[in-house]
Amino acid sequence: YYQLASLHLKKGNVEVARNIYQQLIDFDISYRDAADRLKELEAGQVPVPQEAGRDEETTAGELPEDAELQEQVVGVMEGFDFLRRIPLFEDMPLAQMKSFYNICEERVFEPAEVIIEQGRPGLALYVLREGQVGVHRQEGDHSSEVAELGPGEYVGEMSLVDEAPTSARVTAKSRVVAFEISRDHFLRFLQANDRFAVRVLRVFVRTLCQRLRDTTAKLAGKEQ
Repeated sequence: YYQLASLHLKKGNVEVARNIYQQLIDFDISYRDAADRLKELEAGQVPVPQEAGRDEETTAGELPEDAELQEQVVGVMEGFDFLRRIPLFEDMPLAQMKSFYNICEERVFEPAEVIIEQGRPGLALYVLREGQVGVHRQEGDHSSEVAELGPGEYVGEMSLVDEAPTSARVTAKSRVVAFEISRDHFLRFLQANDRFAVRVLRVFVRTLCQRLRDTTAKLAGKEQ
């Protein structure tokens, strides 16, 4: 993000750079580096613009880099913003959020594609960003959908904690975009962040209890 602001400052786009720093501060008021840079701009401490000829020469070469960097920054900030709207991550400090985001891998699943297979070792946690998934429980030859989940919800969490085989099959009901966090990365992150680990376990237990209640109610409705 700082690189993007610096590129705009080099081109004399002071207002754009100012807006970038302001966005960082709005995102997290504890981001003091951005606040310091913004104060410098407000005080008139702006880099001297390049000479016209040199600016024309370098701008042409830097624009693709600028556009690519801007797209990357926007993607990261959107990912941050999405995760922070989820109760599990909403109070996570920016430094921890950055570390967590770095262990996420974006995955895309097409309709009817199996995301998690029942009875297999749990290898990853999936945080759903787009689309809908169906959670199916297989018993003998009979399969029933016990839940439908969408953006902001997650699957695969319990097998990461207890190392037991997964208890249900999760299938994409539409095109699904999800953050995948491998079991090894997830457990290492918890070991390095004790407070977050406690919060995660509490949220996982609440989620499990709620899903059990929903499943019980759904099965009771079918019996009636």
